[in-house]
Amino acid sequence: MMDQLTAAAAEHGARMAARLEAAGTAPALAGITRARRRRVAGGAAILIPALALGAWAVTTVVGADPVEPATTDTPVEITEDPLDIQLSGAIGRGDYPTMQALIDLGVYLDHQGNRPFTATAMENCDVTAFQILEEAGAPRTVREVWRYDDEALRVAIGRCDSDVIARIVDPVTAPRLSDTTMLQAVDKADDAALTVLVSAGAPLEGAGDWSTVAYAALHGLDDRVDLLLDLGADPDVTIDEGPLIDYVREHGSARAIAAVEAAREAS
Repeated sequence: MMDQLTAAAAEHGARMAARLEAAGTAPALAGITRARRRRVAGGAAILIPALALGAWAVTTVVGADPVEPATTDTPVEITEDPLDIQLSGAIGRGDYPTMQALIDLGVYLDHQGNRPFTATAMENCDVTAFQILEEAGAPRTVREVWRYDDEALRVAIGRCDSDVIARIVDPVTAPRLSDTTMLQAVDKADDAALTVLVSAGAPLEGAGDWSTVAYAALHGLDDRVDLLLDLGADPDVTIDEGPLIDYVREHGSARAIAAVEAAREAS
């Protein structure tokens, strides 16, 4: 019996060596990858031949003479943890090969609890990680409502400089950004970042509802009142509380009132 197994193994190894010599290792490695995906998805234990440079391994034959297994080098180490947890960790480490490997394995990208993976990338202002995720189809938000709440951008606004914001702001969705996002930008972003957002089409007010100028005046951000008006904020807009000028006269400083009145006269 052992002689038959040994002869069969030698014959199989010779065939595989000839196949690898003709086609190279790429097809074999691709087959290994596909098999691993099936194993992860189905939870089934699949015997995967380990092929490299014509070598082969028999690892499950009870009583067989020991045969030194061949190894296939892989650039990443996938653990037994849930794939989404591994992906979150890889994003935090800036481990792009592991990120890509997990994406290739089919990690669910639509959301990470109540926060998208793209927002996790922006915790470190990591544009490369963000782009890898977006190209794979990861969303920017898990709370799409009629006002678009770009959660990844909101994290960037709070933590990153204008260069990062310029690289991730989406001109398609920028005009629909929520008042929450824009009021945060008035409060947290520097002048350059705020200018980038507005240049991409982000709104400065919602007629009949809200105004960045009203928010800035209420909170004593007089420099921002000036900047927002310079960027094109409407000094004649009517918000939920009434005409903007009335609101600013009630809640703003003398400087803010003067700025809005001057903008109204110039418009």
